[in-house]
Amino acid sequence: MRKGCVEQTGVDEKYIDESKNGNLPDIPELRCYVLCLMEHSGIIDDAGVVDFSKIYHLFTPSMKETFQDATNDCGTIHGDTRCDTAYLTFKCFVTKYPKDAELP
Repeated sequence: MRKGCVEQTGVDEKYIDESKNGNLPDIPELRCYVLCLMEHSGIIDDAGVVDFSKIYHLFTPSMKETFQDATNDCGTIHGDTRCDTAYLTFKCFVTKYPKDAELP
């Protein structure tokens, strides 16, 4: 998924690698990379609503709980574009749960 989304968005992989421990660079291509990941995971719909519950089954129980908390705390944060919405929603998660956040 990473390779395909990098190719689709043109994001420099250094920004993806910098996403550890709560650091999420605000780069336009990274915003669209987050959207690409969400689209491929099936967690964002055509209206731009993010639903992390669709991937809860992929997580350990503790990660599932963290994502449930993030979903409750953040919901979907709508921006001007779908890329903005994906990024802002994930940024909320990163801000609230930095040790658990990292882009694949």
